[in-house]
Amino acid sequence: GETCYAQLRLEEAVAFKYNDRFVLRFYSPLETIGGGKVLDPNAIKHKRFKEDVIEAFIQKQSGDHDTFMADALYRLSPTLPNISALTEQSGIVKDEVLRMMGTFIEEGLAVQIGDVYLHMAFIEEMAEELIKTLNEFHAKNPLKNSNFQSF
Repeated sequence: GETCYAQLRLEEAVAFKYNDRFVLRFYSPLETIGGGKVLDPNAIKHKRFKEDVIEAFIQKQSGDHDTFMADALYRLSPTLPNISALTEQSGIVKDEVLRMMGTFIEEGLAVQIGDVYLHMAFIEEMAEELIKTLNEFHAKNPLKNSNFQSF
């Protein structure tokens, strides 16, 4: 009768999508252990008992596709995802993903560059990293002549 969030590591690859239901069973002897609902079919390995991870799962459990998609977009931004990748990773139909991306762009949560969609938090993190790297370079090389060629 107890409930919890769990990340399962299975012996074989299986196909799930967000919100699919499942049953866990021992196979010898055949006994049902429990069941649940898939909250993130393509999750990275999470540390146990982290508050931010638990909060993210609470939001995903609420069935809010927009929250789920915003999280997926953030996680996938380093791979430069297009609509096909977002649809594949989320299990949400293409038209719904397109609608969500349009809303995210209007709200300033995402940007579209060609057919690639990026989460603004990812862009901001990359900008901070770039500025940090440039500042470190200039601190180590204050008199270095910068001859840039345009292509």
